[in-house]
Amino acid sequence: MRVPLRTRLFAALALLMMCAGLAGGYAGLRLGGWLGAGAGMLAGMTVVCLGARITISLCRLQTQDFLKQIVGDGRAEASADAVLRGIML
Repeated sequence: MRVPLRTRLFAALALLMMCAGLAGGYAGLRLGGWLGAGAGMLAGMTVVCLGARITISLCRLQTQDFLKQIVGDGRAEASADAVLRGIML
């Protein structure tokens, strides 16, 4: 059974958010008790979400800009090149 790429990416992002939240929660618990644990968890998950959102926005803008540079009927080649650039990141 093959899992779609979009599902795998969302699962990886959820796992990353969970790990960052737990790490922030543990650091907050060690530094400031139970109130610090909640604040640390929230801060860790917020940083991961903002980083993911900025990365997605920049990749989308770069792809749109690259597709606008193509003259004529070159959308297929531009899309393939954008995919290859995304893989190389």
